[in-house]
Amino acid sequence: MFNSSISVKAENLLYFLIALSVMTTSGANWTVMFLLGTGIIVFAKYKKFDMNNFKITCGLSILLFLNSYVMGVSSFNRHEFVVYIFRFIGLFLICSYIRFDKFSYWYVKILFFILAMTIPFWIINFLFNRAGLVGVLPPHIFDLFSMDSTASKLRFKSIFWEGGVCAIHANLGLLYCIVNKIKTKRDKIYVMVFLAAIIASISSTGYICLALQLCYVTKRAYSNGKIKIKMLYFIILAAGAVVAEECIKGVVIGKLIGHGASFSSRYDDTLLAILIAKQYFWTGIGVATNTQEVFLDFVHHNSVYLAMRKYFMDDMASSNGLGNCMYKAGVPFTLMYMWMIWNRLRSMLKLPRTESFIICIMFACFFFGEPIMSTPLFLMVFYSVKVKDTRTVNEVNYGLYSRTNISDCASL
Repeated sequence: MFNSSISVKAENLLYFLIALSVMTTSGANWTVMFLLGTGIIVFAKYKKFDMNNFKITCGLSILLFLNSYVMGVSSFNRHEFVVYIFRFIGLFLICSYIRFDKFSYWYVKILFFILAMTIPFWIINFLFNRAGLVGVLPPHIFDLFSMDSTASKLRFKSIFWEGGVCAIHANLGLLYCIVNKIKTKRDKIYVMVFLAAIIASISSTGYICLALQLCYVTKRAYSNGKIKIKMLYFIILAAGAVVAEECIKGVVIGKLIGHGASFSSRYDDTLLAILIAKQYFWTGIGVATNTQEVFLDFVHHNSVYLAMRKYFMDDMASSNGLGNCMYKAGVPFTLMYMWMIWNRLRSMLKLPRTESFIICIMFACFFFGEPIMSTPLFLMVFYSVKVKDTRTVNEVNYGLYSRTNISDCASL
């Protein structure tokens, strides 16, 4: 009994590390090493080696090499190539062990804790008119809990690099609560924290995705023939997100009607991505290449871009994730990626066609709003991951090699 208790605690600690490493991995070197290190720990502990995921890792690595080194338009970026390989290896080791329902549970739990812990710092800055209090507090080390400023207002971003990314993660947490049904008082607290994070982020992507979730909940309530308490949460707080802050008019509505520097930079990013993807339709310019070489050539010499651009930004073509994928990896690969997202969501969540379509539009907004398609959380779509089948006590294997067959793995 004692050994069993230790085993459960060790497994929970491992899932904690896995969810945290996948959630926090960005372009920073230490986050990639954290992911790889977690994968090595998982393999050392359980010695699980999934041949399907090994084939997928090899296939993705070969595609990356061909796309970037053999067919790349600009010079090969070795550092970027190694970063992607480490991500693939880390995901291979992790996905060979995890069960997605347990991973998503820990992901949402950690996300809730991080957001609940960092929202007070945003409130302090908001109430004291950015008096610099957060900068002198210990948790501010390494810029973890800093604030963004947009339209002379504070944007909540928690530990993430931008308010829009924080809003995307909060929307994912909210989606998890909705799909698994809001039953307990704890669930309602989770919903309130995720909604508060979305509202405080002042992110157009976050608000649009929140509106799509409102449509999703409305559809479910209509299908069930009644409006539950969670529906009232959404109606009240989604409306509050629109009218609570004057700055929303300058950020969100400004983007929608085509005003402001943020809209102009995103417009230029999208325009540049489309023009490059059109010229390099099939293979893109290369994922692990020095893309700035191609950007500068288009910015200074492409007549269409020069005639239509609105605003010049140094981080050209970086804000649109879908555009990034199209011009780096090619349009066919991007379409396959989006199809896999659609197929995985339908198979895992077991949603009706209309509801799954709404959720897929929300994911498309994620990718359109932020360059997150290359982060481990979304690259997991390529890997074969076990999910507990609610119809049986066994598990189903979802991924590139899924055949919707019930596996013989015992439930954890």
